[in-house]
Amino acid sequence: MTTDPTIIPVSNSAYKVPHSDEIPAIVIENGSSFTRVGYAGEGLPRHVFITRYGKDAEGKFYFGDRAVHRFDSGKEIYAPMADGIVQDWDAMARNWRYCYHELLGVEEDATNELPLATTEPTWNPASNKSKAAEIAFEDLGVPLFTIVKNPLCTAYNSELPTALIVDIGSSVATVTPILDGNIISNGCLHSRFAGDFVTLHIVNMLKSKNINIVPPYRIKKRVQLDLNQAPDESCYRSDIVDKDVTESYNYFEVDRLLDEFKETTSFVSDTPLQIGTYQSKVARPFELPDGFNTLLTAERLSTVEPLFRPSAYPLQGISIPEGSLGISELIQQSLAKSEITLETVSVLLNNVIVAGGTTLLQGLATRISNDLAVVYPNMKMRVLQQNNQLAQKSTVWTGASILASLGHYDTTWVTKQEYDELGADLVEKRFK
Repeated sequence: MTTDPTIIPVSNSAYKVPHSDEIPAIVIENGSSFTRVGYAGEGLPRHVFITRYGKDAEGKFYFGDRAVHRFDSGKEIYAPMADGIVQDWDAMARNWRYCYHELLGVEEDATNELPLATTEPTWNPASNKSKAAEIAFEDLGVPLFTIVKNPLCTAYNSELPTALIVDIGSSVATVTPILDGNIISNGCLHSRFAGDFVTLHIVNMLKSKNINIVPPYRIKKRVQLDLNQAPDESCYRSDIVDKDVTESYNYFEVDRLLDEFKETTSFVSDTPLQIGTYQSKVARPFELPDGFNTLLTAERLSTVEPLFRPSAYPLQGISIPEGSLGISELIQQSLAKSEITLETVSVLLNNVIVAGGTTLLQGLATRISNDLAVVYPNMKMRVLQQNNQLAQKSTVWTGASILASLGHYDTTWVTKQEYDELGADLVEKRFK
């Protein structure tokens, strides 16, 4: 039975504005899809741009939305992160320099004046912490550096020292219990069944309907078409030939359209999906950039349901182990592994914070609350989320902004002098 969950929008008004005589830290959050950058003490990032980057045959790099999305013959698109972890540190160093010099306008000789705060997932390996510090101190030359954990940032952003953080991004879904400002490490769980997994199901659905997704860079003009009418070749640019388009660039541009599909068309069933019971109620038109349009019904829900039941929705060529946990089951498992009292479980369920771009799926917070109410019928469910899209996507960055504005010289920061004297050993110990 559907419950009436408490879904509460919260604001990010708790941030502290630095005094005029303070030098605020630069705050960078590198997510798999987007990078956010700005100054500590500010409520939202000044700039948000694609984390992926382009590189052409001559070795030229492209950073930033306009440069990466623009069609350039032979340009490949690369992802410096996988499963929420930085894999390509050369690219990430370029990402940080782009943040400093191109976006924030910091002069080359001024980087040694500005502290740097970055964020990390709870499973970030020690080697990555050391590499981040190496780039910060040896490449950028910052005077102070810190790394803050993503779920703690989200908790600070919501002003809740005790909370259950459910962060669903593009490549990873994570559940993190926090008690009195401390992460319960036994309960930290993450899964690859996140936003990209939903995207794969949307692609599979569109292919089954013989719907061809043509990205904007190939389109010359949008035309008015009848329902399910295929556009003719006059809609498309003739000056772009297949040999000039790399597979990675085309996939990247198609993926952009699929993200728009999720934001505008996808819908999460408030209870485990029963195909056939929703069709007349959830019908919605869907239009592609070339003018092709169709009417979608149960597909709006069935392509999202795999978030909650991965193994029930197999995909050809994708390994989904039997018994893989959906997001609500991941939450239950996290609480079970945390080894906490029922009273603490009750407090956590009353402070469930959903964060990350995929949590913007319509109906997702309600579904999580309803699923948990079935398992914990005698406990009150309260799900909190930000009151607008930018804030909801920026909870980690804003929390890091708050933490970085609390003071630069406590034990959560490493100074350049400390790094020069003690190196990686101190970094791994300080940020464990």
